[in-house]
Amino acid sequence: MLRTALCGAFAVAAAVTPAVAFAGEPDDSGPFEVETLSYDFGDEAFTAPGFGGPVEFRGVVYSPAQLDQGPFPLVILLHGRHSTCYDPANPSGFPGDGSFLGAFSQWPCEGNRIAIPSHEGYALPATTLASHGYIVVSISANGINAADNNLDDGGAEARARLIITHLNQWAMFTEGGAAPFGRKYIGAVDLERVGLFGHSRGGEGVARALLLDQDSGGAIGIDAAFLLAPVDFTRPVLSDVPLAVVLPYCDGDVMDLQGAHYFDDARYANPSDLAEKYIFAMQRSNHNYFNTTWSPSTFVSGAVDDFGAFAEFVGTDDPECSEGAGSVRLTELEQQAVHNAYFTAFFRRHLGEDEAFDPILRGDEEAESAGAAAVYATYLAPTDPTTRLDINHLDTDGALQTNTLGEAVSGRGIDGYTLCGLADANEQIDHCVDDLGMLGGEPFDGRQPHTPGLGQLRIAFSAGAEWANALPAGTDASAYGVFQFRAAVDFEGPPRAQGGVQMTVRLRDGSGATASVDVDDYTSALGPPLGEMTPVLPKKQLNGIRLPLADFEGVDLTDLASVEFVFNGQPGALVVSDLAFSDALQEDDPGGTGTGGSDGTDGMTGAVDESAGDDGAGTAGDTTSGSGTDSGTGAAQDGEDGDGGCGCRQDPAGGGSAPLLLGVLGLMRRRRYKS
Repeated sequence: MLRTALCGAFAVAAAVTPAVAFAGEPDDSGPFEVETLSYDFGDEAFTAPGFGGPVEFRGVVYSPAQLDQGPFPLVILLHGRHSTCYDPANPSGFPGDGSFLGAFSQWPCEGNRIAIPSHEGYALPATTLASHGYIVVSISANGINAADNNLDDGGAEARARLIITHLNQWAMFTEGGAAPFGRKYIGAVDLERVGLFGHSRGGEGVARALLLDQDSGGAIGIDAAFLLAPVDFTRPVLSDVPLAVVLPYCDGDVMDLQGAHYFDDARYANPSDLAEKYIFAMQRSNHNYFNTTWSPSTFVSGAVDDFGAFAEFVGTDDPECSEGAGSVRLTELEQQAVHNAYFTAFFRRHLGEDEAFDPILRGDEEAESAGAAAVYATYLAPTDPTTRLDINHLDTDGALQTNTLGEAVSGRGIDGYTLCGLADANEQIDHCVDDLGMLGGEPFDGRQPHTPGLGQLRIAFSAGAEWANALPAGTDASAYGVFQFRAAVDFEGPPRAQGGVQMTVRLRDGSGATASVDVDDYTSALGPPLGEMTPVLPKKQLNGIRLPLADFEGVDLTDLASVEFVFNGQPGALVVSDLAFSDALQEDDPGGTGTGGSDGTDGMTGAVDESAGDDGAGTAGDTTSGSGTDSGTGAAQDGEDGDGGCGCRQDPAGGGSAPLLLGVLGLMRRRRYKS
C-alpha cells in the first residue's frame, strides 16, 4: 500500500512575481504566480513489473497559484541516471567509503544517508513554464537508478511505467480529488494536453511511455515530448507526436549523442505523420549542468562536470569542451538558461498552441539566452504536401543518382562521392569516419552521432565544384517559406575543410534564370569543426540550414528546374542529408519563412563521377500491468556502477512491449497528430 504520511506535502517552496503580460522571450516569466508543493508516498511505494526492486513515488508540483483559471496543461519531468543517496553530515565522502564524490547507488538509502533529490534539479524551467499557465510535475526515480544497469533496456520500461502511474495519480487528483491534496486540483488539470520531459535515461523512459500510450490507442494521450541528452539503447521509433531532442556538444556521458537517432529514425517512418520534430544542438554544453542537483556549485554529493571527468579519464583536455583557464564552455547558469528558453518555447507551442516562438524553434532566430551556446536547430515539418516537399532523403545508394522526386542528381568537380551511415544486411556499417577510435581498449567513435541508421552523402569537392538535384518540370515552390537541408563539415576531408566550408545555394527556373544566396549569411553551422579529442571530438553532427525562398530574387519560384550547391571557396568536404522545401507560407506573410500549416545544365555532367474520495488515501496503480503499487521487497546495494552518470556506454538490447490497460485514465480521446 502507498503510505499517506507525507513529507512537507503542503509547504509552499517558492512564488514568482507575476509579469504584467506575456513576455517576448520564451524564458521570461508569465502572468501567473507559481506555487510549489510536493507529494510523497514513500521510498517503496511503487514496483515496476519485472524490475525486482522498490521505487519511491514522489513528485514536486509547480503550478499557477490561481487554479480557478484552469484547467491547465500537465507536463511530467523525469530525471536521468545518477547516484541516489548521500550522508548530509559528510556530503563529500572520504577515501575508501565506496562513494562517488560522497554519493552512493543503493535503494532505499541506508543508515544516516538520505535521498539525492535529482527531481528537484529542474526548478527553473518548471517554474517558468508554470508561470505561463501549466502544471509541471517533476518525479523521482532513485529506486530505478540504483538497479537499472542490471536490465537489458537500462530501465526504460520501469521508467515508463512510473511515468504512467504518476499520470494516473494526476487523473485522480483532478477528477475526484485524493490525498494529500484533497479537492485542490479538481478540474484544474487538462488531461487533453499532456507533455513529457526526460533527461538522459529519463529520455528513453519518456520514449517508452509514448510507445505504451500509442499501443493502447492513445488512451492516455501524450501530446508532446522533450528529450534532453537522451540515451537510445533500444532504438524506439516515435511518430505522431511533436518531438524535441537536445544534443549538448560537450556531453561527457552520452558522448556519442545517440539521442540524434530519435529524430533521424522518425523522419520518414510514418508517411502520414503530422507531428513536427526538432533537434536543438547546444554548443559548449555538457550533460549534467542542466540539472542543478547534478551541478557542483549548487549540490555537493555526486555533482560533477561530466566532460571534465571524461577528460581526466582519457588524460587530456579539449580547447572547446574542457573547463579551466580560457574556457569557452557555458557556466552552469548559462546552460540552465538556454535550456529553459527552448524547453518553455517547445511546450508553449505544442501544448499551448502559441506560434510566437516558431522562428526560435525552427532555427530562423535564436533565443536571447542562447548566447555562447550557439544553438543550431534542425526542423522537420509535418509530412504534408502543404508544409514540406522532400527533394532528396539521401537514404539509399540510389539517391546519389536519382533523388526522392525521381529526377537526376548531377555534379562536376566532385572528388569524393559516397553514402555513409547505413548498415547492410550483415550489420556491417559504412562509417562516416575513416578511422574508428578506441575507448577503454574497445572500438568506439563518438564523432558520428547519426551512425548507424541515417544515410548521409559524404561529398568532397574542388574549388568551384557544383552538385545539383533536378526537379520535375514546372515545380512550384512558391507556397513554401524556405529551402532547407542538413549538413556538417567533414573534418577528414581536404585540409581546407578544417577551416569550414563556403558554399552557395542556387535555384534555377524553367527559363534558365538563376538566383543564389550564400549559406554563411544565414548560419555559422558550416564553420570550423570544434574540438580535437579523438574519439569524441570533433563531431560530424548534422545541423539544419534554412534559406528563405524570398531571398532568391530574380527566379520564378512557380517554375523551378533544379536546386544546386556551388562550392565557391577552397576545396572541402561535407556530409549532407534531407533536402526539402518547407514551411507553408501564410497569406499575411508573403516574404517570410512561414508558419505551421496543417498542425543538368551549365556544363554539368549527367552523373557524378566518382479512483479516490475527496480525501482518500488511494493512489493510482501501474495500470499498464495491473500490478498496482504494492511495496516491493529488498533494496539495491552499493555496487560498482555508483558513478553518478547514466552508464550510457552499455549497449543493451531492446525489451518487448506489454499491453497498456488503462484504468483511471481509460479515456477515449482524440489524437491530434495522427491522421
